[in-house]
Amino acid sequence: MVELTFAVAGKKFQLEAADDETIRLVKQRLEPLCAVPAGQQKWLVKGKEAPDEQTVGALGAAKVMVLRNQAGHKASGSGTKGGSFSSLMPLTAAAAVRAASEAAAAAALAPAAPPPPPPQEPTELGQGSTLLLVSNGRQQYRVHCEATDTILSVKELLAAACSAAPRQQRLLAKGKEADDASTIAGLGFAAGGKLMLLFRAARHLQVEGDATLGACAPVIADLAKRIATTEARKKRRSDEPMVVLAAVGALEEELRAVRLDVQNAKLSDPGAREAPLGEIEALARRLELLREQLKGSS
Repeated sequence: MVELTFAVAGKKFQLEAADDETIRLVKQRLEPLCAVPAGQQKWLVKGKEAPDEQTVGALGAAKVMVLRNQAGHKASGSGTKGGSFSSLMPLTAAAAVRAASEAAAAAALAPAAPPPPPPQEPTELGQGSTLLLVSNGRQQYRVHCEATDTILSVKELLAAACSAAPRQQRLLAKGKEADDASTIAGLGFAAGGKLMLLFRAARHLQVEGDATLGACAPVIADLAKRIATTEARKKRRSDEPMVVLAAVGALEEELRAVRLDVQNAKLSDPGAREAPLGEIEALARRLELLREQLKGSS
């Protein structure tokens, strides 16, 4: 789609048109907006007249000057003679009114845009006579410190609030990343200032890893239930050993996939993977024992 801008008798109009749409068709759509009949429009693009059969994509520009051609000037200068221009004007005005009414009706029927979410309350951190306003998206932090404090000390204050270690944080002062050893006064913020907080790639990976670990918990619980059901089927001997053995194989595949997810997740707390890995190993031992029992009975 191309957004065309038209200059018509000192006024500007805009229309969107497809690349393969001809000028003749666009003139018809422009008519009710500019009150110039399509047959009387003369399009000038970069000083040259554009023919009706040309496509919008071939114009090579998005700005068009629209003039009245010879027929249009004769019609407008003849008053009511022949009734040509006077009979066209009411139709053109009616079309313009109709287009405006349809646009208003469409706007009335369109669902209202949801209100923007309320701004988050800033988090107060630290103590001191210098106030730094630190922003990360919609999250705001009011960091109280001293002018002699370093950027590293500010990151340490932010660490618990933003769940990111100092090495994962980037603080931008006046558009440039501030060095950890820089002091607040050295950055020109002795009387206060604004910083932007960004995170390094490792932190984003850890957020994803923590989410992956959380998603694995219900999967492990579901596998535990299904393994218990399979063990019960074996005890009741309600199925042939080979049928139960096939179910064990499927469970082992799922368990291996979950183990890989837990092992490969980049976590903010690497120790958090120990508990789920312990559960997975216990389930794997139960399946191994079940497999041995089924093989012995077959």
